[in-house]
Amino acid sequence: MDDIVTPSARELEYLVRIIERAATVRTRAGWSSWSQGLLQTLLPHQAMVCLHMGERGQLLDAHCLHGEMAHAAQAERLRALAARLAAICRSQYGLPWAVGGAETSAALTELRREISGLVAGELLLHGSGELQGGASMFVLFGMPDEGRARHRYFIELLLPCMHLAWQRQAAHQPPASFPEAGALADPLTGRELEILRGLKEGKINAEIGLALGISAHTVKKHVYNIYRKLNVQNRVQAVSRAAALALTAQAV
Repeated sequence: MDDIVTPSARELEYLVRIIERAATVRTRAGWSSWSQGLLQTLLPHQAMVCLHMGERGQLLDAHCLHGEMAHAAQAERLRALAARLAAICRSQYGLPWAVGGAETSAALTELRREISGLVAGELLLHGSGELQGGASMFVLFGMPDEGRARHRYFIELLLPCMHLAWQRQAAHQPPASFPEAGALADPLTGRELEILRGLKEGKINAEIGLALGISAHTVKKHVYNIYRKLNVQNRVQAVSRAAALALTAQAV
């Protein structure tokens, strides 16, 4: 750490309580309660995207937790932006990483501009690195401008228990059942492949509809059909599964 941080007695008390509570997290509901409760005392944020990556770096899951954001579309957009951010950091910076506003990469600068249109405040990101059983990444959006050094300090300290708690809840999620490559019983239509390209680019339904000359409601129905055909639950999973099925290339 570049800055010396001396925790206060209150912060040390919070730190111990956060670690103690993390050891009890076993489910996604427990993770949500812990991360949006006690964790907020040392790492205040408006939204957090938690990513779970496989041993080969493939994105397995992305979950968005938010307190003040009202629209599900914003959560979907943040999940997509966090996935793009993970890819950039993996290729340009490596893991683990912590970003707090001093980035010079053109790609990161563009991403921060997109993010600022959804949620104001600082961005903090950290990841576990390549580990047996998969990696975790946590992107915190809408953090206060002040206290950046303290936030970086605490996310470094808390990363191990964040990773373990996130991996434990992932182990309790029902396993996804995906069709084998090339074995889709109901292939995607040309229009659905166009929609998939928009999902890959992190666009919301209204933006995809504007580009294709259709309504956001029609896009929503196509997205539902894409989820059904790929047997996925959200946009990040859809893009990841499409890439595994070599559908992403068709959607470019």
